[in-house]
Amino acid sequence: GAAGGDAKSGGSSSIGGIMTQEQEQDMKQVQQVVDQAIQGFRSSPDLEKKKTHLSLLIKLLSRETIDPEPCIDRIIQVGFVKDLTILAGGSTKNADLQIQAIWCLTNIASGTTEQTKQVVPACPVLIQSLSGTNSRIKEHAVWALGNIAGDSEELRNTVIKMGAFLPLCRIMQQAAAAAAKKNNNTNPALVRTVAWTVSNMLKGRVLPKAQFYKHPFMESIAALYSCKDDAAILTEISWISTYLTSRDEQGTGRIIAAKFDNLVVSVLNKDTPTALAIPALRTIGNMLAYNDSFNSTVLSRNGKPILSALAACLKQEKHRGLAKESIWVIGNILAGPTNHVKAVLDGGFIPVLAKILNSGQFDLQREAVYALLNAMRESQKVKAFPKLIPALVKEGKIVNPVLRLLKIDDPDCIKACLNMLEVVLAQGKDYVSLVEEANGIECLEHVHLHPNRALWDHAHFLVDKYWGEDVDYGPEEKAAAAAAAADPMDYPVWRLGAQQQQQAQQPQQQLPFGLSNNGSNSSSNNHQPRFDFG
Repeated sequence: GAAGGDAKSGGSSSIGGIMTQEQEQDMKQVQQVVDQAIQGFRSSPDLEKKKTHLSLLIKLLSRETIDPEPCIDRIIQVGFVKDLTILAGGSTKNADLQIQAIWCLTNIASGTTEQTKQVVPACPVLIQSLSGTNSRIKEHAVWALGNIAGDSEELRNTVIKMGAFLPLCRIMQQAAAAAAKKNNNTNPALVRTVAWTVSNMLKGRVLPKAQFYKHPFMESIAALYSCKDDAAILTEISWISTYLTSRDEQGTGRIIAAKFDNLVVSVLNKDTPTALAIPALRTIGNMLAYNDSFNSTVLSRNGKPILSALAACLKQEKHRGLAKESIWVIGNILAGPTNHVKAVLDGGFIPVLAKILNSGQFDLQREAVYALLNAMRESQKVKAFPKLIPALVKEGKIVNPVLRLLKIDDPDCIKACLNMLEVVLAQGKDYVSLVEEANGIECLEHVHLHPNRALWDHAHFLVDKYWGEDVDYGPEEKAAAAAAAADPMDYPVWRLGAQQQQQAQQPQQQLPFGLSNNGSNSSSNNHQPRFDFG
């Protein structure tokens, strides 16, 4: 079946790559076999012989040692996709032939975008098959539709416009009803494939319609969380929840109102497979990525189990992806109200984040910078945690690693590090001296060489402000510290949801550091939903 989170999948595994001379010769022979199989299928009136020829094509399209694309190209060149489409519609009244034809279409749709487009005319036939009674035919038809939808936004929208969603939803409703009654007659493979196909429909940056948030669909997804013994189904359902919460505030509000956080948290425990834990964590992170009201609702219901799950995931050193997701979720919590920040501090997460910032791998360090910066800004803004910044700075937990990160050519990370240094420097002369002793001026001057003018300006601003000729430390230091803490987080585009990404592409007026275009300094500006991870 399809793997969790994967966009496309063939009827069997296949690998591509550069072919050796021996493989090229083998490929030519394979193409000859393709021609013979197609000719044999078309010329034979015997259904059993037709099955034999289609079985051969399926094997050729599914071979692990041969790139299937030349085989797909040959099938397309001779116009055999049309034959397969007619056969997939049940023209022979033979279920085995129908399944074989759909299987071939599925593998063709696992190829390149141009190859996948050749299967689009078969969508009406595939969609019609979803209303039939043969579970195996439905499963293969769903698989083919999933590959088409997973190819690109254009084809995803095409599949939706052709009406694939409603019959898929019906299958999920039936499976959900069976799960509620603990009926074992449900085909788990079909349910997994349907959920995977729906998740592919949801992957696009722009949600075509609000139909995904309607009650029957939402109820089906919620009910399928009861399939505790099938991690694969839970994984696909969790990916659906991830995409549903990555779009906009209104849609995510519906998800939270339906108490999906209770369902997602229920699948997180010490034995949760990584493939399931990642979309579950990402869903929680998305719910916490919009505003303080959402955060308060989710954390009031599930704060303790969420923090417990995050702590457990951070200990999984072998699974860096889990740690990365966990730090991002913690960062969203730290962007919330003071009581949420206190819960993270009381949970002992700050020393762990500081350790990751000092010695973790770069992608984890980058997430740790964002999370710690959120905590430091909240500390300054409300004066609730006066020991936080001194402990992080004077014990050498953040200054040295942040200065090192300034020399890595990652504009988003450099920007976050500059923001963190601005908070540190605003604390007073002792902090300025600590940064200077750690070669801070040299590191900031290194940023002057960066081609990004905004980063250059920010670094120059800090050097000029704290080490310029006219530096005058006095009462203004407190105002500077407050302004630095109030400056809203500027998250890079790859961390944003669809609507925020569109807004990020719009030209914005360049404002002085510490000011935002929307005039708001609400902590909710520090939240950002994630569509996917780079």
